[in-house]
Amino acid sequence: MAQPIGVKVVAEPGENTGRWRVTGAHLFSWVFGDYWTLPAGAWRHPGEIEWLWLLPDCIDVVSLDGDVVIEKAVEPPPPEGESACGALVTDSFGKYSDIYVVLEAPKTPMSPAWASLLHHSCFWAAGEYAPLGANTALTDALYAHGTYNGGFHSSSSTRDWSADGETFHLKTFLARANCPYGECNDFADFLLCMSASVGATEMRSQRSNAMEGPRFLTNSLSPAGGSSDSYWWTYHQFAVLGSACWDGCISVSGYGVPKGWELDSTYKPRLVHHYVYGTWNPMPVAGFLPVLTTHPCPPW
Repeated sequence: MAQPIGVKVVAEPGENTGRWRVTGAHLFSWVFGDYWTLPAGAWRHPGEIEWLWLLPDCIDVVSLDGDVVIEKAVEPPPPEGESACGALVTDSFGKYSDIYVVLEAPKTPMSPAWASLLHHSCFWAAGEYAPLGANTALTDALYAHGTYNGGFHSSSSTRDWSADGETFHLKTFLARANCPYGECNDFADFLLCMSASVGATEMRSQRSNAMEGPRFLTNSLSPAGGSSDSYWWTYHQFAVLGSACWDGCISVSGYGVPKGWELDSTYKPRLVHHYVYGTWNPMPVAGFLPVLTTHPCPPW
């Protein structure tokens, strides 16, 4: 449901602020263009809210541009000074604010959400009204804009790998000039963070099997930014929501980017041609949330 947006003027301590009013306001989307323009509003007192109009009811990146006039009481000049023209002075100023519009309050592990992440998720899911549509748009956009690094841990933004999770150096990942770039761990962790940031769903990361030991041949697929082929992988990481799989790292030949595929009956046979060592054993069973950090990713 669309939410209203308002303006409030709060006086600084010791500041003798009188009435104020909005003299004009304009809300526009960086994706869809103008939403509305409003004329001058009524005079208000400090602490009161001037309700403008509604924010969009879909995911979007918008900007509010407006002007405010404030009346301030002034002290009379000393006797030897110049005479005052009145007891009030008028101060006017413009205000420009960027606003990220999401479906609901951001969810774990993006509560509160990072603005640098919302810059990706809100642009890529702009116009979506529901969690399913948001997850679909985000997964497709991640694949379209991302580049798989070939599976090299050395250029990944994840560290401290274990059977139960890992640490995702999100700030390092976002700061890369070619973001989104990394291995499948990065793609899965980034996708779940984006979904959570727009209030869509609480995804988890999961792996096809243990990171060390197993080895399988994929069916023909194209990693993000790569060419179509069959690949020898020891494991693959993806995002899950219950038993549904979301994977912005690959596009399977003949089927496309995995979006909501049932993990065992649909995703696995489309991904895996056969195992040479080990077996399909998604782990951990319930998936995991990566530990997020702003610390620089340590060298490999």
